[in-house]
Amino acid sequence: MTMAMAARSSVRVALASGRSIATRRVPAACPAAVPARGFFSLPDLGKFSPFSSPSSSSSSTAAPTTATTSLSSDAQTSKDFEIHTEKVTLPYPRQLLFNIVQDVDRYQEFVPYCLESSVRSGEEEPESAMDGNTGAEARSVLADLTVGYKTVQETYTSRVDIVQDQLVRATALPHPLFRHLETVWAFTSPSPDSRECQVEFSLAYAFSSPVYGALAKAVMQRMATEMVSAFEKRAAQLSG
Repeated sequence: MTMAMAARSSVRVALASGRSIATRRVPAACPAAVPARGFFSLPDLGKFSPFSSPSSSSSSTAAPTTATTSLSSDAQTSKDFEIHTEKVTLPYPRQLLFNIVQDVDRYQEFVPYCLESSVRSGEEEPESAMDGNTGAEARSVLADLTVGYKTVQETYTSRVDIVQDQLVRATALPHPLFRHLETVWAFTSPSPDSRECQVEFSLAYAFSSPVYGALAKAVMQRMATEMVSAFEKRAAQLSG
């Protein structure tokens, strides 16, 4: 939820210092409104989330059988926004990892570039009490984040959709900086009592400024990796 803001901040600093940043051409901004949901192709995301649109795509993947901390990364471009993904199998219970991700109030303690984080008290949205497919508890909250890089700071609000032990999705509310910003964490494990969990993190973003969008591509994948690494380190601290 913090990386697009931090990328824009680092781009500003780079421009001011004259530092060279590699860029690639990005598609022209699409004038049509960018959909807020339903563009991820995550394993079983549709069945986990009560908030996805009916057209959301999903595919099945085999459950991990061995614990490993090696990361696999991917990036792709849709006609409307950039999508970055990170996949990692961690030697920690799914519930522990899920609790770390859904505890937005504590992001400021360990998430890179996050200066302040808070869930708005009393503003939980009772959209759905249970997930229709899994029977898991589901809820939505509003969260405020302040992110920064050196002297540049930005604050924005996200709607956070939570499916207990399975999914955390944060979608930023309208902001002048970007046309779209959404992150998804999906958690799968071989069994409920397993000591390992496969985590898939996806980031989709589209800056309002094509200049920022082009420059940010050089740093967004690195930031996605840093984000997953920060949560992995947090899990190690809490489990130790």
